[in-house]
Amino acid sequence: MKSILVAIAVLVVFNCGLVQAKNPLPEGEGRNLVSKKCQACHSLDPIMKMRGSREQWSDMLDEMINNGLALNDKDRGTILEYLGTHLGPSPKK
Repeated sequence: MKSILVAIAVLVVFNCGLVQAKNPLPEGEGRNLVSKKCQACHSLDPIMKMRGSREQWSDMLDEMINNGLALNDKDRGTILEYLGTHLGPSPKK
């Protein structure tokens, strides 16, 4: 019985690691919502490659909504805050 519990614990820990590895977005409030909404249509790769101002992200969200993204005002605000904060313009070097 003890070995079965240990095996289950190992599987749970391993699976949690896989879930985290599949989400390359930076940690922060709204991360899971961004993952859920954006991955409904495409991978997270385009999001990870894009850096933009809050206004640019807002325009992108409007475009995605026009393409069928279902988003209420609260979720739109959460996503915009997350993207603007964590994937804003790259600092100048």
